[in-house]
Amino acid sequence: MSLPLLDTQTLETLRGFGSSDFLERMIELFLESSVRTIEEARAAAEDGNLARSAFAAHAMRSSAATLGLPRLTDAAKEMEQFQWTDNGTLIQRLEILETTYKATVVELISFRDAYRDGSRPA
Repeated sequence: MSLPLLDTQTLETLRGFGSSDFLERMIELFLESSVRTIEEARAAAEDGNLARSAFAAHAMRSSAATLGLPRLTDAAKEMEQFQWTDNGTLIQRLEILETTYKATVVELISFRDAYRDGSRPA
């Protein structure tokens, strides 16, 4: 069974720490910083730099785990641990991370927008 893109329970917990504004700001910070992280992961993978790619993947993993994005957390973990495994190429790991990231961003924006509109996400 595939992990969900969003863990709504974690997102609701974060919302409980402050307000919808707090959660929205957390989501915005993730969306802003994660673009740079994905770009860094791509550059490192294209250079074959395992250390830099692991660092970028670790940053993504940490942010995704904090926000409750299990599938992205898992994809970042796989890329981060690539240097200790022999499961495919670094570029393949990057492609999985990027695909998962794109799907997660779509769901996360939808979740955020539901709160902006005053409705509770499903």
